[in-house]
Amino acid sequence: MEALDDPDIRRLLTIPGVDVKVTLSVTATVGDLARFRSADKLVAGCRTVS
Repeated sequence: MEALDDPDIRRLLTIPGVDVKVTLSVTATVGDLARFRSADKLVAGCRTVS
């Protein structure tokens, strides 16, 4: 699977309880994680999506 070559996806997979389905869903929804300066900014951005 090509997605597993992405460093962001590989990093997300190191979180306990996060599997490939969750990682791909988060990545597809959020897009480029680098556009958020911190985890707090990411969470704040997710709260505004309904």
